[in-house]
Amino acid sequence: MDHGEGEDCNAFPYDESFYDLSESINGLICLNGPKPRFCNLSTRESVTLPPSRLSFPESCFSLGFDSCSNTYKILKASITYQPGSCVCEILTLGSKTWREVTVDSYYFPVLKYLQIICVLGSLYWDHELLDAIVAFGLVEERFRLVPPPAGVPTAQYSSLAQLDGRLVMVNYRGLISGDTIPIWVLEDDQNGIWSMKQRIVFSSISNGVWSMKQRIVLS
Repeated sequence: MDHGEGEDCNAFPYDESFYDLSESINGLICLNGPKPRFCNLSTRESVTLPPSRLSFPESCFSLGFDSCSNTYKILKASITYQPGSCVCEILTLGSKTWREVTVDSYYFPVLKYLQIICVLGSLYWDHELLDAIVAFGLVEERFRLVPPPAGVPTAQYSSLAQLDGRLVMVNYRGLISGDTIPIWVLEDDQNGIWSMKQRIVFSSISNGVWSMKQRIVLS
């Protein structure tokens, strides 16, 4: 890790504030705490992130990889002292300067509490209240909304995942009904175009115990 003076991850003091971890990308994570750190889990080396220009009591970090510039970027979202207000900054790993990013205030609960998926240079989160997917482009460094597959509300038994390097949405209502679990692949996030590539079919449920007979049906 050549992005600053490193230290051993094992040297971290025990502190509950470091329980707020980012997602892992290629074995790299961010640890949020009094001194946020960027850590390589393979080499156990870490660096302390440079201080941002904005300081607020509650923040969260998201890690992404920009394949166009072959760089890692860290998105920091913070709640301001004004109720319901949110600000975001972004840092390119290796730089010492955070850049402010325009964001809608109601994104903060999504950025802090929901699972993030990083695919093809974008970060993705479900946003149940808007029935849409929040996306952040690491190249243009802007937020946008991506509609879910037609007729599939994000708030009803759906979850985002990564499959073969692409963003997919899985609707797991079939786990309850004993029917099928469709899997949609995002083909074009600028226009919200999805295609259903496959379904997982459950043959039966008996006394609350799944029959593990299942097959993949290609559409």
